[in-house]
Amino acid sequence: MMKTQAHDEDMMKTQAHDEDMMKTQAHAACLVIGCVVFPNGWDSEVVRDMCGEDTGKYSLGNCSVRWAYILAIIGILDALILSFLAFVLGNRQTDFLQEELRAESKGGRSSAFE
Repeated sequence: MMKTQAHDEDMMKTQAHDEDMMKTQAHAACLVIGCVVFPNGWDSEVVRDMCGEDTGKYSLGNCSVRWAYILAIIGILDALILSFLAFVLGNRQTDFLQEELRAESKGGRSSAFE
């Protein structure tokens, strides 16, 4: 009975971990969309007044991209790499827990208090 309860708890942790990873990847996807769509507005009249007539979609003319946009792109890479690492390391921990459960069941432990 203890084995099934531990297995159920392990499965719940794995599902919660997978949901967290998917949320992180969804946030990264939203950042990608924002970084792709943002330069689309560079051909507006306000930007053209500040940066010159050479501005257009995805072309800033006399202006330059500053740190905020570059940091957003770094944030995308960070979110993707960390979600992948969390998935890999979380699965590794699950494997270690399953090995401990197998060792306990072979050892003949029948009580959770031993």
